[in-house]
Amino acid sequence: MASEEQRDERSELRVTDRRRFTETGEERSGFEEEASAPAEPEPAPETAAPPPSADARPEPPPPEPAASEPEPSATVDERGELDGSGIEAVFMAFGQSALLNLGFPDPMGQRAPVNLEAAQDAIRLLQVLQEKTAGNLDAREAAMLGEMLHQVQLAFVEVTGALNDASGKA
Repeated sequence: MASEEQRDERSELRVTDRRRFTETGEERSGFEEEASAPAEPEPAPETAAPPPSADARPEPPPPEPAASEPEPSATVDERGELDGSGIEAVFMAFGQSALLNLGFPDPMGQRAPVNLEAAQDAIRLLQVLQEKTAGNLDAREAAMLGEMLHQVQLAFVEVTGALNDASGKA
């Protein structure tokens, strides 16, 4: 029991009100003393640029990208795949999920069993993305999302039609 009492005493929490004004709006006594305490000086920068030589010309600033050409939000790596940064990667992830759940082969050629519910969920998420990002995407991103959504919706109709035909013949 003695160790529990010692532990409780050590874990006691102390709260100090350091606000400048009291609840009634009066300035607290001693506040100026705390505020006027000397602040620690900021450390000097580690590396300083060497002084320019007399014959050296300053380098021009790098060119800014043209306003009509927005920078891509995702880049393609050496294998031709998206690097995973950007909204296009999100569109691709949901589109691929829908297609894989519709029984289309993955990049390794493997086919997963058809899961219409999971495919429909991925399509719904693409529709929500299209609705929520309307007006906030550049032309390329909007076109990609529209095309992706169109392709997976067509694939869903084709697969469900083929499944209905197969179940009707059986």
